[in-house]
Amino acid sequence: MWILAVYILTFTVGFPANIFTFVTLLGKIRGRVSPSHLLLLNLTAADLLLLLFLP
Repeated sequence: MWILAVYILTFTVGFPANIFTFVTLLGKIRGRVSPSHLLLLNLTAADLLLLLFLP
């Protein structure tokens, strides 16, 4: 039962935070693409996919 509570907490905190980060990074990338912005965007996308497919 504790594992389910941890998964729910992880999803409810992590998903909105990652969506906010993703949107913010997309706004910064519109001007000029730097390698660090691209890396952070890819890490955010990977984290979102991880959150969506939690067991």
